[in-house]
Amino acid sequence: MIAVAARRLSSLTVVLDNLWSAHNFSAIVRTAEALGLCEAHVVEALSRYRSKAGVTHGADRWLPVRRHGSFVECRAKLRDAGFLLACADVGEGCVELGHLPCDRPLAIVLGSEKHGLSEAARSGADLRFTVPMAGFTESFNVSVSAAISLFHVEQRMRERLARRGLEGELAAERAAAMVAAWIESTRARRRRTHR
Repeated sequence: MIAVAARRLSSLTVVLDNLWSAHNFSAIVRTAEALGLCEAHVVEALSRYRSKAGVTHGADRWLPVRRHGSFVECRAKLRDAGFLLACADVGEGCVELGHLPCDRPLAIVLGSEKHGLSEAARSGADLRFTVPMAGFTESFNVSVSAAISLFHVEQRMRERLARRGLEGELAAERAAAMVAAWIESTRARRRRTHR
């Protein structure tokens, strides 16, 4: 747990804007945790966050999922924390994934499988980006888009950290608090299992 906490990234997060598939929610949470993010955010204006244990494989035990009633609420909290919000989208005005900044806190925003980004997300984002594609298929599944985008930015952020001799971004106090929360969560889970 100490080693995992030491590699956590606090300057990269993901925002899921009204997704409807529990499978996609769960796959993205699993990816975010596996890449070492500290939390994920879900906007529940139109649909509620649900997880599927067979897909998360326990990732949601280690990665807090913050719920928001609207994109405006989510954006305000992230901006207060210093995050730039980048929406995955297509069309004029989008930058390529490789041009997203990795030298400041970044929130990757992904829209719903049915309707794409909400108007609030599209108009309220700091920038829009596209995931490059070379085939005939016109889009990736949202969980695949999340994995590609988060991995690309995470790798660039880790390269910057490595140049400074660092593995992660958490101060010692925050890493210790995270480990303590994980230990308590594990103990509580074991107590429930043994009843």
